[in-house]
Amino acid sequence: MRQKLPPNYRHPRLLEKPIIVYTASQGGMTAQEDLLRLGVSAECFCDNTKCKHGRKVMGLDVISHAEIFERYGKDGANILIGSQSFYYEISNALTLWGVPEDNQWPNKIEIFLNSGCTAKPMIMTDAQKKSLHDALLEMMSVIHDVCEKHGLRYCLYSGTLLGAVRHNGFIPWDDDIDIVMHRNDCKRFVEACKKELPDGYEAFSPYDTDDCFFRYGFRKKGTIVRQYKIEDHMPGANPELDIDIFTQDNVQVYNGQMQKFQDKVNNIIIDALRMRYGLADTNPQNPYRRLSHVMSILPKSILCWIQEKVLSFYNKKETKYVCWFLHAYGRPGHHTYETNIFKERIKMRFEDREFWIPAEYDMILKCMFGNYMQLPPEWARAQRHPISELVL
Repeated sequence: MRQKLPPNYRHPRLLEKPIIVYTASQGGMTAQEDLLRLGVSAECFCDNTKCKHGRKVMGLDVISHAEIFERYGKDGANILIGSQSFYYEISNALTLWGVPEDNQWPNKIEIFLNSGCTAKPMIMTDAQKKSLHDALLEMMSVIHDVCEKHGLRYCLYSGTLLGAVRHNGFIPWDDDIDIVMHRNDCKRFVEACKKELPDGYEAFSPYDTDDCFFRYGFRKKGTIVRQYKIEDHMPGANPELDIDIFTQDNVQVYNGQMQKFQDKVNNIIIDALRMRYGLADTNPQNPYRRLSHVMSILPKSILCWIQEKVLSFYNKKETKYVCWFLHAYGRPGHHTYETNIFKERIKMRFEDREFWIPAEYDMILKCMFGNYMQLPPEWARAQRHPISELVL
């Protein structure tokens, strides 16, 4: 359970050595804010992106990993990995460069120092990965059957789509399944699942969950997949194995003023939800934090209703584009595609099953991964989500 810290408390480990935050990105800025709340500051940011070197972020220099070793050696500083999505990849790279494991800190520093232990995200065994993949595959089969019966359209997406095309199944080091579905079909899917599902499974919408998230998904009851993030370590939290359903909405003009407005509202309300649940790590780039703070007094159901009304503004019209809105300011077009890319679907082998993927998958994968058929370097072949507890 996460402990409540006094405002002037500084954990002894924070004072041992200089602290460097790895990645001068949104995750890194959030990590620096976490440190500031704990009464200390990082010495600087480190980032592999050359164009960031020599710049300042939050008043701190951005340097390369080579400069870190020149200044501090391999073990003269503690490196806080300010990324949840790329924790394992960065940790692998740091280990390859000779940084001791004890000098690598995970991004949720308050959990690391004050959860009652100093445990880091777990590294799954091959047997655990196999069990996780098997459970996810069964869940995906149930989703597929419901969608087929009710004429609902879904497509494998993101890393799962890449796995289907490049590996005919899971990317060996992947740890989840991602699908994309239009919001209209998402709502129908949840309603259909309320009437007919095998025992042990449940579909959910933002209105069905009492947490800080705004999402649709499908979960397996009685399981625990606790990620290494603060909201999963709050009292009463018992995260179950689930499959995210990325919700697409119609967009009239690519990166037009209305889409930018929708993106702002989306980010403001997501931050309001996180503030409502006492989570301090909101988006550091949010220029509307005061508005998010005011809106955080509203019940979750009202916040969800506002968000859905704004994002689904064009969903009753035929539009040229569809978009999955992220929680990232200034990137409203990051997951925006022409509607016709998702109109045609084909079935693709995935392990010993077949699921639907967009016929224009090549365009999507090139946009997301570049030369997607080329395997990443060895150090980058790492699970995506830092997991601290797994019960299947």
